[in-house]
Amino acid sequence: ELRARYRFGKESIEYITDLLADNLRRKTNRNHPLSALQQVLIALRFYAIKSLCRLPYMISLFAFISGLFTNIVARWPGSTHDSFMFRSSNLCSYIEENHHSLDDGILLGDSGYALRPFMMTPYINPSTPAQVAYNDAHCKTRVIIEQTFGRWKRRFHVLHSEIRMAPEKVCIIIGACAVLHNIAIFLSEPMEDGDVGGEANED
Repeated sequence: ELRARYRFGKESIEYITDLLADNLRRKTNRNHPLSALQQVLIALRFYAIKSLCRLPYMISLFAFISGLFTNIVARWPGSTHDSFMFRSSNLCSYIEENHHSLDDGILLGDSGYALRPFMMTPYINPSTPAQVAYNDAHCKTRVIIEQTFGRWKRRFHVLHSEIRMAPEKVCIIIGACAVLHNIAIFLSEPMEDGDVGGEANED
């Protein structure tokens, strides 16, 4: 039940609390402050449950095939195309300056991205067996990334919907969920496929 409510087991919750304890611990006991563990549990519970409305903005995330998030940008309006967000990102600038060969790795993008030395995109109209085979391999590899987003949202139901807070706080919550997702993978936390409870319903 602990994992169903908080998405983490006891040892993982203790690990997260230890990471954050110095930042969460109050300097005095005035007004009976919450302990670091209590604050972590409250945050994890909030991330695990659903909110009320749809997200009105775009989130740019990049993930390894291993399922770990490597870069996150959560500051653009919902109408912004993800390829524009990438071109405007520090990650793109870094790769442009430091990518020299395939040994440096590649990114996989859909047809909305421009073909670059470091960005492989599918053929729009494949006309040869080689192009069809390439598109098939590209699709099968990208689906792993798409599954990462699916697991991320299943783990933290708050990501299914709009968080009714100031945009700055929403960005912090999204970033926290990405970091917690990586921690869950490092600690081999199993997924809880079912909903946490009936606190709220998705639109």
